Amino acid sequence: MNRKRILILLVFFLILKIPQFLMLPDFDTGIYATDALMVNQGKKLYVDVWTQKPPGLIVIYALIFLLFGPGLLSLKILGVLYTGLTCVALYFLVRFLFDRDTAFYSTLFFIAAAFYLVVSLDGLDSEYFFLMPVLWGSLLFLKGLQREKYWLVFFSGLSLGIAFFIKQVVFWNILVLVLYVIVLAFRQRR
Repeated sequence: MNRKRILILLVFFLILKIPQFLMLPDFDTGIYATDALMVNQGKKLYVDVWTQKPPGLIVIYALIFLLFGPGLLSLKILGVLYTGLTCVALYFLVRFLFDRDTAFYSTLFFIAAAFYLVVSLDGLDSEYFFLMPVLWGSLLFLKGLQREKYWLVFFSGLSLGIAFFIKQVVFWNILVLVLYVIVLAFRQRR
């Protein structure tokens, strides 16, 4: 049943992503791609390549260009794979917190809202890229605490650290998890 629901979500996601293959990249995607190309040419980030952005997404773009060649098609394919995995992460996190139906419908709504209603975004900017490590990191954190498997909490920290190098606003997600631990510890003392 779980696999069937995830498959339905991914098919819906892919149907909504098809028009975005025809779109030109947005401004931020162009900046990230240009910076990544310059890094791949040997330029130093923050020395020869000026940007106010954190290095995470530029490094991801640079790796994609090294592996698959520079071009918009490789970025579009990366966007589909990465945002598809983000949807799967959301499904598993919500299922862990609530139930399968809630996970299915909330992920369905996320797909519709994030990839159809906001058509101007191509899924290649930092707002989409920081979500996947935040979602997986949150899931690992909560499962690690629940099952007392602290190695999961360690990998949660790695995942959230990666997200922080993509978009600094992840600090607030990390703060919420820290506050959760404080509240949990306070409740257990009572």
